[in-house]
Amino acid sequence: MKQKRGETGFSLLEVMIAVVILAFGLLAIMHLFPIGLRASKISQDTTVATFLAQQKIEELRNTKYADIDDTPLTATFSSPFDNFTWTKSVSESEWEEIDDGELSKVMIEVSYSPYGQGRRVKLVTFIADYKK
Repeated sequence: MKQKRGETGFSLLEVMIAVVILAFGLLAIMHLFPIGLRASKISQDTTVATFLAQQKIEELRNTKYADIDDTPLTATFSSPFDNFTWTKSVSESEWEEIDDGELSKVMIEVSYSPYGQGRRVKLVTFIADYKK
């Protein structure tokens, strides 16, 4: 086949430079995958910790006010959440008086350690006992 005037192909040097540039670009992108996976795992653990804390608060809200123990408690969740630890603390609220009742401040803190980093989620609610 006859080559037309002005038509030339790529030289070996140009192809090699293009391959090196492409390789560096792919290596940079591949370096981002572990970072993204790590961020995804931390995000997933934070979501699970938030749901677990909400579950404990709901358990307390469904308990009779007189049965809510005000001694601090620390425990571990059962499997498959055994890498999460929760702490409960109950105290009197800043608002000492409410009409015809009592008010307690309940704090649930869930701790976990993704990749060895200590993290925690803390949820606070108020539970009232109205004496009607």
